[in-house]
Amino acid sequence: MELWQGDGRTQAELAEELAVEPPTITKMLQRMEAAGLVQRKPHPDDRRAQRVFLTARGKRLQQKVDRLWAQLASRSVAGLSDRQQSTLRSMLGTVTENLSA
Repeated sequence: MELWQGDGRTQAELAEELAVEPPTITKMLQRMEAAGLVQRKPHPDDRRAQRVFLTARGKRLQQKVDRLWAQLASRSVAGLSDRQQSTLRSMLGTVTENLSA
């Protein structure tokens, strides 16, 4: 999903965005590469860095994932009023900020 928002990010940028350690992102990318979803290329200006690009197969998944994500979001708040949903979002935002600090 991060690459759909900005293809060609470095592994380090992805690790930071996802709040995971570099070895974790490396393993994730290895699995995604084996599945034909991404490919890594050397950074043109930094020989130590690798840039990550979606393949055509990876790009084609966006609509399906977006649809499934929307279904999950709807299911997770089913039965809650608009006010309850707003309160929940606010509370989860606070929890996220607390954990980020």
